[in-house]
Amino acid sequence: MAANVRCRYGNNELPARSIRASINAFLDGGTDGEELFHALYDYILDEPIPHSMRRILKEPQRQVR
Repeated sequence: MAANVRCRYGNNELPARSIRASINAFLDGGTDGEELFHALYDYILDEPIPHSMRRILKEPQRQVR
């Protein structure tokens, strides 16, 4: 079964073999997974923040007693 993974890093598409190698290196403890994390999720940083979430972030923090 082949996984269909959307993955970009440095605006370059990563080949599936490179993704597999990065996952295996992370699971084996060879890396901290930073490069893999960027490859999988950096495209999300380009998405706009939804209005409902912006409203929550702008609300003053309530103090907990």
